[in-house]
Amino acid sequence: MDVKELLKRISDNDSSLKSLHLRWINIRPDDARILAEALIRNTTLHTLDLEWNCIWSDGACSLAEALMRNTTLRILRLKGNNIGSDGACALAEALMRNMTLKIIDLDRKFNINVADEVILLQALILIGFEAGGFSRLTVISIKVVHSYQYIYSWAYSLLH
Repeated sequence: MDVKELLKRISDNDSSLKSLHLRWINIRPDDARILAEALIRNTTLHTLDLEWNCIWSDGACSLAEALMRNTTLRILRLKGNNIGSDGACALAEALMRNMTLKIIDLDRKFNINVADEVILLQALILIGFEAGGFSRLTVISIKVVHSYQYIYSWAYSLLH
């Protein structure tokens, strides 16, 4: 099955398409944008695995836009995509609005600066506090490098 046919199935809400695994197929930002447009209309897909592609910041922003409107996606895997700072900020905003996503995997190859890493982690922590303890996002896989101490201090200040 080619990618165009797959995107059409997503857009057309093919009820047999519940899970889509597109690892290591060199998805670029334009491909991610087209996929995001299909996700906005989709009401059947529950799992989207885009690990180890090249969606970069523009693709992450497109997916974030779709996450703000999609109400059925439960699992999103973006490990190994170079999402950059803009992509991380867009995803942080989308995660604050999306009420259906349960698992997000952003582990490795972020390529974001410290300030934007903090913004993303703050969004994830706020989701946990607003939901009464991460009941909305049940699994968060995120490997960060810079912000542990800052986030710990910030989270501690929220609790006290």
